[in-house]
Amino acid sequence: MTIDTKKAFELKSSDFIEVSESTNLESRQNFSVVWTAAPSLPYFRGHFPENPILPAVAIIDATVSFLRQRIANPMIEISELVNCKFTGVIVPSEKLVIKYSLKRCGDVSLECQSTWHPAETLEQKVVSLHIKLKES
Repeated sequence: MTIDTKKAFELKSSDFIEVSESTNLESRQNFSVVWTAAPSLPYFRGHFPENPILPAVAIIDATVSFLRQRIANPMIEISELVNCKFTGVIVPSEKLVIKYSLKRCGDVSLECQSTWHPAETLEQKVVSLHIKLKES
């Protein structure tokens, strides 16, 4: 099965919450996304049929997809997964707040730290990612 992540993880502009005023990536840039894991996401069908959860690969795909939309650059690709920590599960219809902290590292690379939190309990983390990305 092929999944079109552009459609699976499409956001509206109202889903983005600005945390900092920085508009360039020369300094650190912080923002958040509010997203609800739609029960219709194809990832849920195979993982696991009786007790669906969003698999790690989908979480990583979503993290990068939301970032591509935020900085309007579809050419961003992962160059290194520095650290991935999954401390909870994401179930269908769960509303999440995804926090981003970006830093430019050279001319064509970015460092991204991202945490996923249930919207009703921002103190609890279900995912923590540290990713290095490159712009092609």
